[in-house]
Amino acid sequence: MCGIAGIFLKNHTERLGTTLVEMLKLIRHRGMDSSGLALYGPCQPGRYYCRVSLQKPEDLALAKSIIDGKVVVDDGFCETTNSSYLMYNAVLSGDQAQIDQIYHEIDSHWNLCVHSLGSCLVVAKDLGDAENLAGVRFVADFNAFHGIGHVRLATESIDNLNFAHPFTSETFPSLSIVHNGQLTNYFNLRRRLERAGVSFKTRNDSELIAHYLAYQLSVRGKTLRESLEQAIEELDGVYSCLVATGSEIGAFQDRLGLKPILVCELPDMVLFGSERICFTPVSVEAGESWEIKPGEARTWSH
Repeated sequence: MCGIAGIFLKNHTERLGTTLVEMLKLIRHRGMDSSGLALYGPCQPGRYYCRVSLQKPEDLALAKSIIDGKVVVDDGFCETTNSSYLMYNAVLSGDQAQIDQIYHEIDSHWNLCVHSLGSCLVVAKDLGDAENLAGVRFVADFNAFHGIGHVRLATESIDNLNFAHPFTSETFPSLSIVHNGQLTNYFNLRRRLERAGVSFKTRNDSELIAHYLAYQLSVRGKTLRESLEQAIEELDGVYSCLVATGSEIGAFQDRLGLKPILVCELPDMVLFGSERICFTPVSVEAGESWEIKPGEARTWSH
């Protein structure tokens, strides 16, 4: 059992990170192995937020060797985490081709992992309770249109920060996903994506969902709604997911519908959660609430 939450603002930006952390704290009983969130703000062409996990301190030199000389680095520094990993943060200035090359080179090293590298997206995740996210770089002061979050009860190895949600994908870097459930055809789909050139960083089945949707968006040219509908056709198991890109949030679940996603639509925002209690940090009296139906995919866009 895991928990998912999300906020979608219809017409404005806010510092959503603190609110999303509070939502996740209210469903902490669904999982305290790790927590994470993804925030989406206005895109700034030529300016990219970089967050990369390092297995050990000496990996910082490797990460810098990949980045330095290709782009301008602003305010690069390392954060500690509640694991043995360090988190390298920087704001990079360059063109998209340079950023794509950096993303690929970093993720080609097993002891480095891009958590996010984009002009509108930052991902923060750590082991333990969602409270640990409150002090992470960007969470409190990042103006965002929307965001998604996750609390995790692990069903496989947890001694690895890279197994925490949200997951992103080099194939479509502005996409992130959070997932509650389990896939039963993980290995078949993973082999199919690997044959198509997709590289995996973990053995978490949630990472596969990120790569699968990214492939549909980038290579197949599908819309987000079409990608989610295709996922329902091909992903076997019991699951529910929230998915975000720079301009959209999507929600979908399998046809059995055992992992609910609740939705509350207000005049100026839409809230998402595994349980209604996580809506408590926002006044929802004027909202209309419902659940995503089994086998349903919905999207909201700016």
